[in-house]
Amino acid sequence: MGFPVFETDFGKVGIIICYDSWFPEPTGLLAYKGAELILFPNAGYFTGLMPARSADNGVWFSVSSLNCPAGVWDSGGACGGEMDPNPTRYVVSSIRDFQKDEQHRMITATLDLSRRYSPHWWGGPMRSAPGGRRCRQTLMEPIEEEIAREARRWDASC
Repeated sequence: MGFPVFETDFGKVGIIICYDSWFPEPTGLLAYKGAELILFPNAGYFTGLMPARSADNGVWFSVSSLNCPAGVWDSGGACGGEMDPNPTRYVVSSIRDFQKDEQHRMITATLDLSRRYSPHWWGGPMRSAPGGRRCRQTLMEPIEEEIAREARRWDASC
C-alpha cells in the first residue's frame, strides 16, 4: 500500500490504480513527492477527470484501461491525439508526437518533459497558473491540515 514515487532515466514516476482517479488526493500526494508522470492502469475510468488531475498537479498522465480508451495527458490538460483542443486552454501541448495502434490497443507518445505548461495564463509555466503547481511560491497558508481536520470530523459523524 502507499503511494511510492520511482526515479527513472527520464523522470520521477508515480502510480495510481482503479478508483484513485475519482479523488484528487492520490495524485496530489504523488506530485508532492515529486512525481512528474503518473501511470494509471485500470479496468475503467472517467476520461473527463484526466485533464483536471494533470493540470491541478502539473503532471503527465499515461492511462491504460481494460474497458475504456487509453490516453496520455500533459501538464496543461491536453490529451494526446485530440482533434479539437479545448478552446479555454491557452497553451500548446507538450505532447510532441502521438500514434495509436488500434489492433494492439496501444498508444505511443513522445512527451517533452522539460515543457511544463499551465492550462491558463497563455501557456506560462505552472507557477503562473491560478491554481498553481504544488511548489508555488505564492501559497501563503497551506490548507492540508484543515482538510484533514474536516475529514476526521466527517468520519466521526458517520
